[in-house]
Amino acid sequence: MDTETAEVENEAGKKVKPAILLAIGEKRTVKGAAKDPYIQKRRADGFYSCTCPSWRNLTVSEKSRTCAHLKTLLGEEYEGVRIRMAKTQSSTLNLKRTTSNRSFKRSASDAFDGTPPSSSVSATPVADPDVFPYSTSTRSPKKIIKYFGIFNERDNGGPRGLNGAAPLLLALKWPETKNPEGFWLSEKLDGVRAWWNGEKMYARSGRAWNPPKWFKDKLPKDLHLDGELWMKRDAFDATSGICRRQDADNWKKINLMVFDVTNVPLPYEERLKLLRSRLPDGERTPDEIQEATNQDLGGKICVLPAVKCEGKRHFNELMKQVLHKGGEGLMLREPGSMYEAGRSKSLYKHKLWYDAEALVVGHEYGQGEHKGRMGACRVKMESGHIISVGSGFSRAQRDAWQPCVGMIIRYRFQELSHDGFPRFPIYEGTCPDKTEPCDAIVRSKTFRAEAEAEKKIRILDKEAARQGELLAGSSQKSGSHN
Repeated sequence: MDTETAEVENEAGKKVKPAILLAIGEKRTVKGAAKDPYIQKRRADGFYSCTCPSWRNLTVSEKSRTCAHLKTLLGEEYEGVRIRMAKTQSSTLNLKRTTSNRSFKRSASDAFDGTPPSSSVSATPVADPDVFPYSTSTRSPKKIIKYFGIFNERDNGGPRGLNGAAPLLLALKWPETKNPEGFWLSEKLDGVRAWWNGEKMYARSGRAWNPPKWFKDKLPKDLHLDGELWMKRDAFDATSGICRRQDADNWKKINLMVFDVTNVPLPYEERLKLLRSRLPDGERTPDEIQEATNQDLGGKICVLPAVKCEGKRHFNELMKQVLHKGGEGLMLREPGSMYEAGRSKSLYKHKLWYDAEALVVGHEYGQGEHKGRMGACRVKMESGHIISVGSGFSRAQRDAWQPCVGMIIRYRFQELSHDGFPRFPIYEGTCPDKTEPCDAIVRSKTFRAEAEAEKKIRILDKEAARQGELLAGSSQKSGSHN
């Protein structure tokens, strides 16, 4: 790569320029999946990095990595040529990470060209604060690496990323113009992601889940399972709370809804068939699981069913059914696809977003990349709740601390918590024609009220049954005395 122009040369000898020329060390940001944005940066060693999970979780060398954000920023053609060059250069010296101390060693099969290793290159990789979220710690570099080594210890040969994350298959947003016919459809569950490696269970972030022994004993030891820890619809907060605690009794409410196996090189349909035959509770629909959980009969290890999409009308009908029941949306899986790490066109998600308007009442200082600039807007909802909206702002808006206090903004979000706070709010723009905030009409309010009414009815029924048993018992005693 040319250090000044960043040009790369394709196989035909033609120079290819990046769509946007970044100076070495220059950064760009895009909207992230959560509150923090993703940061793209040009590195001094002739490559680019991104803080998104897709880039971080790749198992190849940093110089050979790319992601959708870098392709959008630099151009598809440029990234294709750059990655080919990086892979060609790295093939002469294959560096492998050890699982014990994360240091690097030369493979025995690699050819040695007689050039001694540079003394300026450290043998221990130091975590980059723009790439690894845990590296903002005040620990010394050696302690950081030791921390990574413990946190990312490989278990049973399972894949681990340097940031502790398991490189799982991630979904892209479903494009409305795409034809869904032939895709496999399943309900998108509102739980927490879980990956089982035969011995231990991890969250997507790399955090260890600690299910009780009886739960783990039901899991196969030779299959690496990708699924969702799920209790029932509209219970994300309760589910994540139980999963974070070592509470064997409450884990009886948690189910592992498995949708794939990561260590079997078979097409998707064959992997599902294998799971149906191996998991203790077979295949169960979310409706069946929800009913069992309501009766305190959770703790299932089962396969999440998928149905073949017959076309756009079928797709829309299933989406309406899921939303009507309080579900989040649909997942679409490409037929015949193999399992792969990172975001892939073999998996899509389609879910409902809500739009609402709120009054700006203040701002929050930014942290890290946004230090010294606006980190988030404090806004007041129509309900009176004060929330922080930290995603969706441009760099210029953050520099200018805009939108200013007193303005009405539009934001979108996925769902309301049970306390009435929006989950994952994202800034959409200002509403110069509005003077008052306006909350969205959220479907969960309706079925939450219905669920609460059903719960009260069940309690009354149990109480009536208990009273009936007491009366029957007293009648029998009276008869025996007579």
